[in-house]
Amino acid sequence: MSIVVLFILLFFAGVFFYKCSRLHFMAPSFFVCAGFSLSAACCILNMQNWNTQIDIVTIGVIVLSVCIFGAGNLCGESVTFRAVHVKQFPVFDFSGNQRIRVKKLAIAAIESALIVINICYFRYIYQLSVIAGNRIGIAGMISYARHASNYLNTGYDMPVIVSQGIVLTKCIAYVFLFAFVYNLLNDRPKSRYFMLLLPCASHSVNIVLSTARIGFIEFFVYIFFVTIVLLMKKKNVSLRMNRTFLKMAAGSLAAFLLIFTVLGYTTGKTQYLGALNAILLYIGGSVIAFHQYLHHRPPREFFGKETLRLFYAFLSKLGFDTPEYESYFLEFTNIGEHASTNVYTALRRYIQDYEFTGAVLVLFVLGFLYGHFFKLVIEGRKAGIALINTAAFAWPVFLFSIEECALKSLLGISSLYQLFYTFVLYHLFMKPEVNDEKGK
Repeated sequence: MSIVVLFILLFFAGVFFYKCSRLHFMAPSFFVCAGFSLSAACCILNMQNWNTQIDIVTIGVIVLSVCIFGAGNLCGESVTFRAVHVKQFPVFDFSGNQRIRVKKLAIAAIESALIVINICYFRYIYQLSVIAGNRIGIAGMISYARHASNYLNTGYDMPVIVSQGIVLTKCIAYVFLFAFVYNLLNDRPKSRYFMLLLPCASHSVNIVLSTARIGFIEFFVYIFFVTIVLLMKKKNVSLRMNRTFLKMAAGSLAAFLLIFTVLGYTTGKTQYLGALNAILLYIGGSVIAFHQYLHHRPPREFFGKETLRLFYAFLSKLGFDTPEYESYFLEFTNIGEHASTNVYTALRRYIQDYEFTGAVLVLFVLGFLYGHFFKLVIEGRKAGIALINTAAFAWPVFLFSIEECALKSLLGISSLYQLFYTFVLYHLFMKPEVNDEKGK
C-alpha cells in the first residue's frame, strides 16, 4: 500500500536527520519526521475503515517538505551568533547548590489572583454557551461554547482583562514550572517546591474552559521540553537517544492521549467516534485530508488567509484596512463513510497561501529558526529565560503532521504579550538562592 511506502520513507528520513543533527534526539527535524510517521502509522491501522489511499504525488510532497524543513534545521544548527546576556536576567546551572526561591506568601497571593481569573473566564464561557442555546446548565457549557466560538458570530467579545489574564496565567505557570523542575533536579523534593505548581492548575482550568484541546498539547510540549533539557544539563548526558528519554516521550504521549480522549467527551466527538477511532482520526486523518486537498485545491481568496489571520488582526487594531474573515476554520472533508476532519497537516496552509515555491521557503526558514534556537538552549550549560521562551514556542514542531501553528498561532499580538509577561515575571521571581537553609 502507498501509505506503507510513505511510512518507510519517513522512518528513514527520521533516522537520517537523527544521525546528521548535532541535537540528535531533540532535533526539530527528527520530531517532524516522527510526527508524520505516527500519522502514517495511524492511517495504516485504520485504512480498512477509511477505505481510501494516497498517491505518489502526496508521498512526494510530504517527504520533500520534511526534507526541506530538515535542511533548514541542519543549517540553523551550523550557524553561530554571538549570545546576548542581560545582567538583570540570571541564568542557572547545576554546578553548585543553587536554588530558585519564591516566597510562599507571593505564590499564595498570585494563585488567589489566578483563581479570580478562572472565575471570570468561567462566567464568560457560560454566558457564551447560553447565547448559543445552552439550556442544560454547566453540563452543556463546553460543547455549546465551542460551537459558538467556532461557528457563530455572537458579538459577545471576551473582556480585555479576562483575555490578558489568561495569557498572564499561562506565563506564570510556565515560569514557575521551570523553577519547580530546576529545584527538583537540584535538590530533594520539598513541599514548598510543589507550591510552584499551583499556577499550572489554574492554567489547566483555562485550557479546559477554552474548549480547545490543542492547549494541552502546547502545555505538554512545554513540560516535556523543559524537563528533558534540564535533565540533560543536570546529568551532563549525551544528546543521543536513551531509555530515559524514550520513557519520558512515551509517557508524555500516553498522558496526552488520555486527556485528549477525556476532553473529547465534552464536545461529543469521542462519544460519536469511539475513543480509539477519535485518536486515529485526529492523528492520522490529516494525511488523508491533505491528499484530498492536493487533488481538489480551492481558490485562494487573498494572500495569507490561512496563516496570517492574527497578523491581519494586529494590523487592523493599528488602523490598517485588512481583509475580512467570514471564518478562519478550514472546510471539513469526508474520510471514509463515517468520519470527517478539517485538519490537513501544516503543509496545506503553506501551499494554499504561498503556492509550492513559497511553501519551500517557509519550511526552510522555520527549520532554520527552530534548529538554531533549539541548539542555543540545549547545548549551553546554563538555563534561563531563553529556555522558557523556546520551550513555550516549540509546540508547533510537534504538531506539524496535524496542523499549522507556527504562523497561524504565533504571529499575533498575543505572542508579544506572552513574551513581555514572561520577561517581567522571570525578572521578578527567578532569583538564585545558594544557601538552602535560608528562609526556612
